[in-house]
Amino acid sequence: MNLGPMRVPHGITPVTATDRAVRYVHEAFLYRGRDDFLAGAVPFVTSAVSAGAPVLVAVDADKIAALRGALSDAARHIEFVVMTEAGRNPGRVISLWRHFVGSSGGQPCAGLGEPVWSTRSADELVECQHHEQLLNHAFPATTAFHLRCPYDIDTLGAAVVDEAIRSHPHLAGSDTNSAYVAVDGASLLRSSLDRPPAGALVLPLDVGAVRAARHAVADQATAAGFSAARRDDIVLVASELATNALHHGAEPSTLGSWSSPAALVVEVRDAGRLDDPLVGRRRPEPGSSGGRGLWLVHELADLVQVRSDDTGTTVRASFRLSR
Repeated sequence: MNLGPMRVPHGITPVTATDRAVRYVHEAFLYRGRDDFLAGAVPFVTSAVSAGAPVLVAVDADKIAALRGALSDAARHIEFVVMTEAGRNPGRVISLWRHFVGSSGGQPCAGLGEPVWSTRSADELVECQHHEQLLNHAFPATTAFHLRCPYDIDTLGAAVVDEAIRSHPHLAGSDTNSAYVAVDGASLLRSSLDRPPAGALVLPLDVGAVRAARHAVADQATAAGFSAARRDDIVLVASELATNALHHGAEPSTLGSWSSPAALVVEVRDAGRLDDPLVGRRRPEPGSSGGRGLWLVHELADLVQVRSDDTGTTVRASFRLSR
């Protein structure tokens, strides 16, 4: 894919060293292949290390190995996370960045995170795009955090690259004249999900039905071939979703569960409405009494889709059968 000569899009302002030190910068980095990735990533992280800033790099294992080799001694000052594991559910990633920034003691810090790769499913790509838009609302503007998000334009489709450009207020290594489009975080909740397929298990929920729902989901997980440990994760997620709907949603509510060729899916629908687009994406503070249920769902599931409008709220959690 050839997107033409490099130029900075209209409406996108270059990021200066002063910007990095005093405000939140969410930036897309468009690259072509490993060498181009290293050409943009190495100066970015070495500059932050030289300034004494904490640095977190969340990319795939191959890129981590390449960065370690290119950075040499500087690599020991950097925290590395394998994004294909920690961020397999895109809904986990904001929690990762918020914890990192919160642990920095208020000093300027830098992150390099690649949430999108070529083997992401269509549903995962939608959630990645929601994630990138929500990142623009995840930190106060005065947070001294520079987050650079690499996108390999040689392996990703043009539509994915265009969405990356639309979701990032700043660009590095830009090859296009498209521009950032601000999106209200709450509007990302308003799209819809398909109804459960024919043959799906659908149970009405009330306080007395949660135990039966747990047993039904456990049976489905066992029949699908999940290990006992992963089955317990799935049942816990079903229980958390059901309890959350009963305590915070509105009647009527239902629990659905079904298997697709790739995953076992558990979802809960209720008639209430969510207005917090970051629900479940913040790690609960120690000692807090609420906010743990949906965060735990994000941590355990391979994909979480949250939608809410005037007709009600749906939370859908998927578990890969390959696990």
